[in-house]
This record gives sequence, structure tokens and C-alpha cells, in this order.
Amino acid sequence: MHLPGYRERYADAQAGSVLTVRPRSILVPPSVVTPQFRQQKSAASPDAQVANLSVTLDTPATAGRLLVAGGCSDATLTAPSGFSLAEDAVDAQGAYLWYKIAVGGETTFTITPGVSRPCALVVAEYSGIAASPLDQVSFSLSSGAPTVSASPGAVPTTSQAVELCVAVVCPHSFAENAQPVAPTWSNGFSGRDAVTSGFIATGSQNSAVFLADFVTSSIGTPSTTATWTNSSQDYGAIMATFKGV
Repeated sequence: MHLPGYRERYADAQAGSVLTVRPRSILVPPSVVTPQFRQQKSAASPDAQVANLSVTLDTPATAGRLLVAGGCSDATLTAPSGFSLAEDAVDAQGAYLWYKIAVGGETTFTITPGVSRPCALVVAEYSGIAASPLDQVSFSLSSGAPTVSASPGAVPTTSQAVELCVAVVCPHSFAENAQPVAPTWSNGFSGRDAVTSGFIATGSQNSAVFLADFVTSSIGTPSTTATWTNSSQDYGAIMATFKGV
């Protein structure tokens, strides 16, 4: 069997040279960019019905990063400017998850209810996301039955191994001095924010948003459940997965 360079190496050895074998080039796979949470900010209406609600990030968004917004109200909501709808869960309340790829410099985001109502809003920013990010979604909703937990259900099978999962659970219709608080999340999801509107006399209009995320490492059907203190009468729950780079 003839090995590449065998004759030359043999001749060198015969001449008293040190026999040297040069390693072949090693192919290194490209590095994987893992999606990362960067920042979040939330806001909620005070003890009043409002015509709109805004969130302002502490640091302007970076171009190319993913922005997600979770909103809840007793009325249907108009998305912040430039955002696309990932999914909604509208019944006794309006629960929404929107997204956009930042152009850079965005700071303030505003939602508008169809009629003046209490509102809650969370906006989060993530890096390491594909330019066309949305992959899978799931949602669930319930009304008229007191509950302290909710799940959007499992999403359909993701199209790639590394994806960012963002879940929002929106409790709605709860009593004064018993607002839903302290959510915990199953299946490794990290809670990022939980915000509740101020109380008004019409308790059925009070709204909240809980947001959490998780980065997958294999293709699958991720899911999570949020559990909190103090029950709500209604909820909408949504999850969306976004492709990593």
C-alpha cells in the first residue's frame, strides 16, 4: 500500500533525517450561537382604565436581536409598532405574544386596547436568533373557573435542535388584595418577569402577564406550566419557539 509521501519520508530516514509525519488538517465545525436573554422591562396600568400602555427598555435594543412582547387586557389589543403576531388567546381576556427583529435603537413600545381597560405588558430582548425566527406556537385559554396554574400546551415538533422558547401566561379577572403573584415554571423554564395591573372596582377587568423562556438543545415538543399564588378566574397562555442562528 502506498501512503502519501512515503517515498520521501523513507528517503529522509535513510539519510539520517528525523522522520516527521505532518498531521492532516482537522475540520472544525462552525460554532453554534446559543440564544441568550439580554434584558426585559414591564409595565401595568394603575388602578384605572387606560387608553394605552407603554414600556421603555433601560438600554436601546440592538439591531438583529429578537424582541418579544407579551400583553394582556380585558379588551383586544393593538400590537406595538412593527411587531408581528406570534399567537393570541382571546376569550374572556385578550392575551397576546408578538415579536420583531430589532432594527436597532428601539426603546419604547406601546399597546392600545380597543376600549379603555386595565393592561399589562412585558417586553424582552434576546440575541442569537435567526433573521426569520418564528417556528412553532401553541396556546390555551380558560374562563370562569378559578385557577392557580396554566400551560399553553406542547408546541408541534421544532424544526431544529437549538431554539428559544418564550411562554406567556396571562391571568385575568382577580380580586383586590389577591393579585396573582410569584409564578414558578416547570421543565427548566426561567421566569423573567411578572406584572399585574392596578386594581379597579370592576375586578373582572384586572390583568397580568408572566413571561418565561427556555433554550432547547434537541428537536422536540417543549412545554411548560406556570403555577402562581392567588387565583384568577380566566387566563390565556401562549408559547412560541424561535430558531437559533
